Amino acid sequence: MSEIVRYIGLNPHLEIEIVTKCDVICACCPNNVKGICQKNLGSAQSIKEMDMYVLRKLDLKRGTKIRAKNIFTIVNATLSNAIDIESLCGVCEWKEKCLWPIQQDR
Repeated sequence: MSEIVRYIGLNPHLEIEIVTKCDVICACCPNNVKGICQKNLGSAQSIKEMDMYVLRKLDLKRGTKIRAKNIFTIVNATLSNAIDIESLCGVCEWKEKCLWPIQQDR
């Protein structure tokens, strides 16, 4: 995760495809079994639902290809305070390592 976060941060023109399944970030995770999260019962569905919620909030569509810097612009415009972030990211275990806070520091 840290390597990918750093890479995206250094490459704002990188084109990213929006997905609602295991992705590049999940590639090395031991819970990723053939592209499906097996962390615990219901993990795959839970992750998909969380991804879809985020996409609806940001008005993005699954399958969209977009530059990293443009995603950060959308996120920064949509999530403008701690309440927005908590409502969107509340129980996400990656909240502290997410790409978005890195972009806020820039």
